[in-house]
This record gives sequence, C-alpha cells and structure tokens, in this order.
Amino acid sequence: MSTQPAEETPQAPVLPAVPEQARGGFGRRLVALVLVLIVVSAVVALTLHYFQTDAGATASLLGEGVTAQHSGDLAGAANDYATVISRQPKNAKALYDLGTLEQAQGKSAGARRHYQQALAIEPNNRDALFNLAVLETGAGQPSEALSLYVKVLTLSPDDASAYLNAGFLLIGLGMVPQGQAYLTKATQLNPALTAAPPSPPAGS
Repeated sequence: MSTQPAEETPQAPVLPAVPEQARGGFGRRLVALVLVLIVVSAVVALTLHYFQTDAGATASLLGEGVTAQHSGDLAGAANDYATVISRQPKNAKALYDLGTLEQAQGKSAGARRHYQQALAIEPNNRDALFNLAVLETGAGQPSEALSLYVKVLTLSPDDASAYLNAGFLLIGLGMVPQGQAYLTKATQLNPALTAAPPSPPAGS
C-alpha cells in the first residue's frame, strides 16, 4: 500500500517589517500634511471674508454716492463713485451713475466715456444707451444717436421716449414719413408726451 505525501499547509507570506524610522517619518509627513490643510483652509476663509466685507463696504459707498447726488452734494457723489470704480473697475452701476452726474454737470466727454465703459460691461443697460443717445444727439451725431435708440427699442419695445426722440432724428435726417410714424407711436404709448424731447433719466 502506497502512502500519499502529506499536503503542505500554505503559509502566509511574511511581510517585511516596517522599520521604526520609516513609521516615524510617515507620521511626521501626515502631521505636516494636516497642518498645511489647516493653514490653507484658514487662508481661504480669511480671503472670502475679506472679499465679502469689501463688497459690502463698496455697495454701501455706492449707495452713499447716490444719496449725495440726489441731495445736491455733487462733489461728494463724484468722489464716492470714483472710489468705488477704483476698487471695482468693472462696476457698471458706478460707471453709469458717474456718467449721469457728469451729464447733469455738462461734462459730456466724461459722461460719454463712462456710459461707454458701463455698456462694455452691460451691453443691455437701457438707461446708459438712452443717455448716450442724448449725448450723441447734442454732439451733432444723429446717425449714432438713432442707432442707440434702435437698441433701446429692441430691449424695450414700448419705450415711448425712445420712439419720440428717434422720430425727431428721423425727420431731421430727411426720413419724414418714418419719423412721423415714430412720433405717432410715441404719443399712442404715452399721450402725455409733447413735441419736445424728454430729459434723460436721472441716475438711480
């Protein structure tokens, strides 16, 4: 009778022991990583807090400028708007509000520049388009003004003031029937309108 060799029990592989120095190095790296994450989180939190605080302060300053403008403190309003723009060069409202202030003061070049800058940021700003059209009309640029009023009417199809001003421009450009049609449309939308072009809207 033949005997079968006994089956050997498989042995688990023996893993090399981790040297004490290696274990200590890993622990130190882990602690360092945790500290870095804590520092980064703190920096991010402080940055967010700064921007939120700065945005709130800037909005408050812009509101103070509007209040100053409405109360007749034009120099104070101009200073507030300029400060906001220095902090946030792409603040379309501050640019627009400064434009309305300059327009009211007869500073057409500055008003035109600030309206154009506001429109570069917010192309569909109806009031900036309308006020810029008024400036272009005053500067003897009826075609440019008419183009701006057309944009206003694209945004606000029932804008009686834009129809009225565009009607006068069309008549001045020799397009009398079209101009008369625009004037008729304007008075249909707002019977209170007269033959005189309305004043540009005040800053808000």
